Amino acid sequence: MVWRVDPERVEQVGAILAGFREVSHAYERRTYDQWPYNLYTMVHGADGRQIEKIVDRMSRSCGIMDYRMLTTVKELKKIPPTYIPDGASNKIKEDG
Repeated sequence: MVWRVDPERVEQVGAILAGFREVSHAYERRTYDQWPYNLYTMVHGADGRQIEKIVDRMSRSCGIMDYRMLTTVKELKKIPPTYIPDGASNKIKEDG
């Protein structure tokens, strides 16, 4: 989700939206001429309909009606980083 929030309200609105248990990330982003959305939230739900209901609750709770839903098209494989102690090797180990 991306939200268009008055700059003076970003912290307040961000705190409200981050308080939803379905939100794993909430942070401010730069705006551009063709992209006025300055607050990003990652919302999790079982399906699109459930997410729409969550977002509606979020919107009503903070009073922000100007938003866009961005959906994940493909989830990339997540792998934990591998740490190599200093001096052990000059190569980076890749898992995968």
